Amino acid sequence: ENPYFIKAGYAISMTSKFQILSENLEFGIESLLPVYPNEVVINHSDTLNYLKYQFCVPSEFIKEIDAQNLSLKHITEYFSNLDIRNGINIYLNNNWALVYIQRIADPVFNNIFKYETPEDLLFHIVQVKQLLSLENENQNVHIFGKIEEDSRIIRLLKIYFSNVQKIHLSNLYN
Repeated sequence: ENPYFIKAGYAISMTSKFQILSENLEFGIESLLPVYPNEVVINHSDTLNYLKYQFCVPSEFIKEIDAQNLSLKHITEYFSNLDIRNGINIYLNNNWALVYIQRIADPVFNNIFKYETPEDLLFHIVQVKQLLSLENENQNVHIFGKIEEDSRIIRLLKIYFSNVQKIHLSNLYN
């Protein structure tokens, strides 16, 4: 599966080839990641939050969404609609995970990856937790997106972390 989906009249990208910048910074995603000939760089500005979003998508996907007259956004652009909380925030959709870690209102980690099994997802989160020297006992883990309350992913996370919550989304794509 690819990291793109359509929801509420929008085409949404969960590509891991993205960056979020202060709107005052003037360097492109090309300085960080390779942009291939079959890809297009999308640039969006969020003037309210002084941010700039850049991400790569295949040219074929652009043709598909243009034919359907859809707007394209990166999943991270929707996070201003959420009450992001301190701790590990995980958005899941079709075996793609956006992991956004925040400490005292400051983002410290933001990445997207594909996982095959719940154990893969747990391994990645534990690796990031160790890299950032986060504690298990006091760490809040919030899960959003396509996941059931009694899923294997949530059960595994509850073994490793003491405070795991499924957050129900009603207004993410507004």
